[in-house]
Parts: sequence; structure tokens; C-alpha cells
Amino acid sequence: MTTRKSRRIAIKILSVLSGDAICVRFLGNDEQYHNIVIDGGFLVTYVNTLKKEAQCIVESGEKIDLFVITHTDRDHIGGVLALIRDFELGDIVDKFWFNYEDLTVEVDDRSGKISIADGIHLRDYLKQNGKLPAYDITAAVEAVDFYGAWLTVLSPMPLDVGKYQNLWLKEEKAGLERTLITAGEDDYSHSISELSQKPFREDRSLLNRVSIAFLFQLYGKSILFLADSHPSIVVNSLKRLGYSRDRKLKVDLVKLSHHGSKFNTSDELLSLIQCDSFAISANGQNRDYFPHKECLARILCSSGRDLTNKVQFIFNYDNDTLRSIFSVEEFEKYNFECLYPDIGENGYTIGL
Repeated sequence: MTTRKSRRIAIKILSVLSGDAICVRFLGNDEQYHNIVIDGGFLVTYVNTLKKEAQCIVESGEKIDLFVITHTDRDHIGGVLALIRDFELGDIVDKFWFNYEDLTVEVDDRSGKISIADGIHLRDYLKQNGKLPAYDITAAVEAVDFYGAWLTVLSPMPLDVGKYQNLWLKEEKAGLERTLITAGEDDYSHSISELSQKPFREDRSLLNRVSIAFLFQLYGKSILFLADSHPSIVVNSLKRLGYSRDRKLKVDLVKLSHHGSKFNTSDELLSLIQCDSFAISANGQNRDYFPHKECLARILCSSGRDLTNKVQFIFNYDNDTLRSIFSVEEFEKYNFECLYPDIGENGYTIGL
């Protein structure tokens, strides 16, 4: 049987190329360990990542108490479809968070841009097995007490979910496909000083805008799981909860939105949180050049940063590309470090 270290909270960022697959294991107020899985990565990464973690959960006599499917991009949903093919759904997953449209629509399976087809396939399977949530998972939902852990949804907004669900009611058209601003090329040769001066432009993708982002709080620890969310949505939610530049949300870990994209972490968002540890789910070797150094530079040079506190960037890959992002002089000047997985590890595990 595979053994797992018994930390009160353990977060594993799996190595799924430029996708997301995150496993959270925690000791609940019932003295039992519980598991939250956030997204499943690509279909091609499933066998060596999510499948192994699911097998480990089963061997430990546990289950996935909550599976959060943040949105239907294939770098998030691909492995989920394979998981429910390989495991008895009722035995391994208790409940899902997943926003969907309940009507049927014909879509083009060949398009990898919006991935609504995958969402429909998943919705139909979950519906057959009685696993669909009874309501939309949005920032309008009250915080949930989940075995002692408080889960507060920060994104999406109900209006945006309604806009997205309208896409399920019509065939895909070119004008409705993703409108993400692309990076063009990597920015690793540019300095932190130069990149930190660039104006922020927010991601325009509706698919990312409806990502489920939430705050996990337990044992005095707080973790922001931001999926591919838009920072303006998260900012508005945090402000509604009473946080501001003068009353920051203290966070032990932020899983950066959209794989460290420069379009998904704003100065305003950083001004509302106090955090020194940021996790990045990207291998640096992808067509979008994630993570963007501009995003990391914005964090290091944010106006509210205390330079006496060392910032940690936690990567779920270790390769020459990621290790080439920063110069020795930049490490010294900006007081930060980069952490990488040990050899043979399938991702990075953070214990709190």
C-alpha cells in the first residue's frame, strides 16, 4: 500500500504541463483525513499524475470528498473525464463543484479552444450518477464549513456564469472562442525592474472569467486557489468581505491564477493580500510561455511588499527553462527564492 505523510494540511501541485491538478489533504474536525481535488490536468498527463494520486487515496481507505472542476478548459478538465472512466465514481468522489448548463447543444468536438464539448460529456455523466451540484458555484454562495475547513468562493460572479451558460445554447462560432491576449514570446531575458513597470492588462477570456476560485481556511492557515480567474473578480469579492489595503487578507499560500500569466495577477489584487509564498503550475515550456516573468516581477515589486520578508516561488517542475528566468543579481536584489520538486517527485508538496 502506498503511504502518505500525515500532515494536518498538505497541498500537492501535480506536474501536468501547463495545466492544473491540485490535491489537498487535511485532517478534519472529525479526526479523519479528507481530500479536495482541484481540476485534473490534460488527458495526456492523467496516467502519471491524477490516476496515481487517486489510487493512493483509495489505498489509504479515503475518498475524494470534493472535486472542484474550476472551468472546462482542457488543461483543467481532460484528466477528470479519464478519472471517471477508470474508477467507480460513487466509490471515489463524494461531491463535485462544477458549473454547467442543463440544456443540450451540439458543439464541434474538434475545437480545443472553448472545450464546451468536454463540459457537456462530463455534465451528462455526472447527471446520470446524481453527482451534479444543485446550484451554481459562485461568489454569491455562503462560505461552506467543510469538515472544519472554511471554503469561501471568490469567483465567478453569477452574471458571468449566466453569460457562459449561454454558450451552451448555440454552436461555437469563431467570435465566441477564447479571446485570451497571448504573450507572443517568453519575457525571461527582460529584467525584473523593466517588467515591473509595464501596465497591467487583464485577461479577456470569458472561460477563464468563470473559473471557480476560492479561499481555503483551516487551523489558522489560509490558501488562495485562484484557478484561471480574473483578478478584478477576486478583488471585488475580497472587498465585499471587508479586506482593503489597510486590512489585508493574510494568506500562507497563493496558487497563482492562470499558470503565472501576466494577465491574471494585478497590482490591485496584490495590494489586498499579505503573502510571501506563491505556487506556479506551469513547466515554462509551452506555447503560452507560462509562467510570465512579468507576473513574478509584479509580485516582487508590489507597492505593499515588505522587502525584509523573503518571497518564495514554488514550481511544480524543475528544468533549465524555469531556472533561467532570474539572474543571480536579481535573487540578491529582490530577496526571493525559487523552490523546485525533488528528483522523481510528480509535482511539489507543501505542508502547512
